Amino acid sequence: MDGNGFTVQGMNRTMSFAIGSGNVNRGIYDSTAGKWILMFDASSTYLDFGNVYAPNYYVNSDRNKKHNIRNFSEHIRLFTLNDTGKDMYGVVAQEVAPMFREGEEGHMTVNYSSVLAYYVGILENKNKELEERIKILESKLK
Repeated sequence: MDGNGFTVQGMNRTMSFAIGSGNVNRGIYDSTAGKWILMFDASSTYLDFGNVYAPNYYVNSDRNKKHNIRNFSEHIRLFTLNDTGKDMYGVVAQEVAPMFREGEEGHMTVNYSSVLAYYVGILENKNKELEERIKILESKLK
């Protein structure tokens, strides 16, 4: 493994966490399996060597990390990220229900897994409602 870092042993695995700069790779190396699990190249480009599983996925979504915030829909915003200048779709942490966010003002994150599940549920319910309306209208046309 190139670079500086540290190694953790446990549960029949040895994992190395590489920290580097310049032309040195960084990421997580599974010494037991002899392969990189997650690696960033020298330009910090994400190179995926597997899947990442997590019970919750929080994303920094505080209003102060964004500018040029505009409405895309009632709850979804289009904004520009301060650090990268990229335009993104998403939510603003201060605008979502407390059950979807964590942190303090200025450093709020959003659990996008929960937000996604919530909006899928809304779409499913809206779809059922529309199907019922269609059935009623069709029956009136007969």
